[in-house]
Amino acid sequence: SLIVFAPLYALSWIPETFEFSQEDCDSPPQLSFVLNWVLAPLVVIYFLILYAYFIKILIEGVLPNGHLSYMALGFGSVGILTYLAAWPLREQGDIFVKIVMKLFFPALIIPTAVMALALSLRIEQYGITEFRFAAILAVIWFAFASLFYSFAQIQKKQARIVLLPVSLAILLLISSVGPFSAFKIAKSSQLDRLEVLLVKYDILKDDRIVKTNKDVSLEDRKHITSIVQYMRRHPTDNRYRSWLNLENNQEKLPTTRNILDQMGVEYASRWTKEAKQKQSFYLRSSDVWYDYIQDVKGYDYILRPHYSLRSKDKNNRAIHHEFKWSSNLYPDLAEIIIGRKDHTLLIRIDGVQLPSYDLRSFVAKYTNKPETIRNLNMAFDIDSENYALRFIVKDISGDIKDNQTTIKKISYRVLVKQK
Repeated sequence: SLIVFAPLYALSWIPETFEFSQEDCDSPPQLSFVLNWVLAPLVVIYFLILYAYFIKILIEGVLPNGHLSYMALGFGSVGILTYLAAWPLREQGDIFVKIVMKLFFPALIIPTAVMALALSLRIEQYGITEFRFAAILAVIWFAFASLFYSFAQIQKKQARIVLLPVSLAILLLISSVGPFSAFKIAKSSQLDRLEVLLVKYDILKDDRIVKTNKDVSLEDRKHITSIVQYMRRHPTDNRYRSWLNLENNQEKLPTTRNILDQMGVEYASRWTKEAKQKQSFYLRSSDVWYDYIQDVKGYDYILRPHYSLRSKDKNNRAIHHEFKWSSNLYPDLAEIIIGRKDHTLLIRIDGVQLPSYDLRSFVAKYTNKPETIRNLNMAFDIDSENYALRFIVKDISGDIKDNQTTIKKISYRVLVKQK
């Protein structure tokens, strides 16, 4: 019924005569209102916003990533639809309609050029897809329409409005079938990109996919994963199937992850981020540290526990913190000041500077890689001519990045011996 009656029903709407009066050609009041006060003002406002954005791009000298083509495509599509619908109102329409009918196609030239530039950059990076192919057709159509109708206005000629839908129909017909169809061109583009990447990492040898021994960069892993996912939606390509050793066209393609495993490539989506090079460590002493009774044999005093946090100033430079111990009960005990600047402990006793101590060497004794280690008896000694100090560490934490250790926090108590 759809094949037989639908065309007959559509043909029944064809008028018996093609001669119409001027009144028959007038737009309905409802459509006139929408065109005069909704669509035409929208196109004008869209034009102002888009050109203001172009000026901003020109000043900054940086093209935005991705959405510029959408903006130009929206402007061109809405503008042409409004132009076609407002054609009967070109003489008696309100001010916004007249602006659109006179200035739209000249104003479309720059957005079309910017859209072509942005699209070419995306294709250079990611190849052609069906959507980008449709965007290419839009650029061609916009370029034809803007230049043709702009020149017609300059020459004060009335260009035939029928050329707009006819030119679009021709482009859609060419891109639907044959060697220039959107699916064939997009698939060929993506497969060519994949071949370049596979050859780069020795994954494609003798037209067969093999597992690579090379490290594939994150950006290339994203590209390979994306193309493999794309090709799963177009599984009939003989060249791609031969790479996977699938000679039978009826044989189902492996999953994306299985194909990536054959390549030796780790799956990476567009949201996958580079693995952090900075790793943390946390070293903690054994429970002996928490006992109420502490062994101070061989030492004269034990200082109250202290912890030190790493901090920086507004210029990202380490701040030198100091903590002072003194006692009114033991007048023979000098004032002890222990400071910390980044990873170095600085000790002064009664104004005399003792040897400094690099905490990074202390950390290296217990671990050569960032991890959490517990139940350690951690301590280090600092000696001078008159004093011996033993630091008993409760815990110490920080980061290691590019083989550089950063100490964030250390908690300790100190045993002091006067020589």
